[in-house]
Amino acid sequence: MTEVFAPQYVAIAMPPAAGLLAEGWRGLAWGLLAAALCAGVPAAVIAVGVRRGRLDSIHLVERASRKGPMAAGFAAVVAGLAVLAVLDAPGVVTASAAVMLVWVLVMGSITLWWKISFHTGVSAGTAVVLAHVLPAVTFALMA
Repeated sequence: MTEVFAPQYVAIAMPPAAGLLAEGWRGLAWGLLAAALCAGVPAAVIAVGVRRGRLDSIHLVERASRKGPMAAGFAAVVAGLAVLAVLDAPGVVTASAAVMLVWVLVMGSITLWWKISFHTGVSAGTAVVLAHVLPAVTFALMA
């Protein structure tokens, strides 16, 4: 379960899932762009770090090794949000990227002093986003 629900994978899956549920195929396409920009870049930074032996694993078990990937995540999400805003992406996709920014800021700040579970934080944020989108889908299906 740790591998399947690694924060990188959940973060990559969230924008396309939210986009598809809220906007259909158009939302899925926007969600894929958001996922690539906001979550794919940090996931690639972590994968390269692991491959080169600079990081212990994709789970960043060593708290001290989280600073570089967190900085890369912050830069990627800010740039991704800017691209989504300029291209006028659907609100739910932009909101998904904004949630990622909150993850980086809140969990990144905490992890400077305490080892925090990114698995839990990212999963909780994803649950909130999908819970927000699902009532609209349920209502549309019932109508």
